[in-house]
Amino acid sequence: WTVTLTPSSCELTPGKTEGADCVLKTSRELFTRLVDGSFKPGAMDIVTGKLKTNDPQLLVRLQQAFGL
Repeated sequence: WTVTLTPSSCELTPGKTEGADCVLKTSRELFTRLVDGSFKPGAMDIVTGKLKTNDPQLLVRLQQAFGL
């Protein structure tokens, strides 16, 4: 899935996009827990491979945008 965020909108589309600013790869279960607020990721989750991202700082901003 691709999530496109702008200051005024959020769009969700199936599939990948080229040139994404921030890529997040994780399991379905972990993503569900992230979204429902029962999982707060930390640096060790990236180190251990539970979460994979090309830009950890933007991942934090994504969490902040959704209040996670």
